[in-house]
Amino acid sequence: AKNLFFFGSAEVDLYSRVDSAQETTFDLTNTYLSLRYRIIPPLTVGLSYSARNNIIYYETYKDFLERLLETETLQGWRFRINYHPAKYLFMNVHAGYRFRKDDPRPTKNLNGAITYSKVPGIGASMTASATWIETNYLNGIVYGLGISRSILSNKLSGGIKYRYVDYLYQNTEMALIQQVGEVNLSWMVYRKLSLSVFYEGTFENENPYHRIYINISQRF
Repeated sequence: AKNLFFFGSAEVDLYSRVDSAQETTFDLTNTYLSLRYRIIPPLTVGLSYSARNNIIYYETYKDFLERLLETETLQGWRFRINYHPAKYLFMNVHAGYRFRKDDPRPTKNLNGAITYSKVPGIGASMTASATWIETNYLNGIVYGLGISRSILSNKLSGGIKYRYVDYLYQNTEMALIQQVGEVNLSWMVYRKLSLSVFYEGTFENENPYHRIYINISQRF
């Protein structure tokens, strides 16, 4: 069917090291399968399964929630709905489920977002979102509202974002409320050279946290 799309990938480990000795093996790893179906032009549904492993690398700009969502949703089943009811209006819902043998209970998550890509009068893109997640050790819900736009002939763009975060740690029954504000600016300096500045302020009951990142990127 022309409206049905499938994608799959996998890796195979041919060698493994056990007790400092190298052995020949054939283990299927990092499996990913995705099926997507376009019901009507503005409505698409999809189902995917992932058994990928988390690659550890250094990314300082991601906050706790982003790292948590990335880790907990990397594996398992995911169902998604994308809906484009009007020219500048986009809506999506993603649901995820994972249960491994070493998990005391399943990990579940649900995310929904509405984006209007051209707000009248300011020409900006605005997104409202909500995310719920339940893991082995916490329940959490996050509400977000962000706005971004091109400022200077596609050379300079920026955005602001606000998030309200509510965590409940299962073992301690301790609740953590955070209010997070973000501001970012991106400048295309010259052809393939770009400069980005990102600020994030996290405000809790006791101590606020502030982070500033500067990124210079040169493409070749």
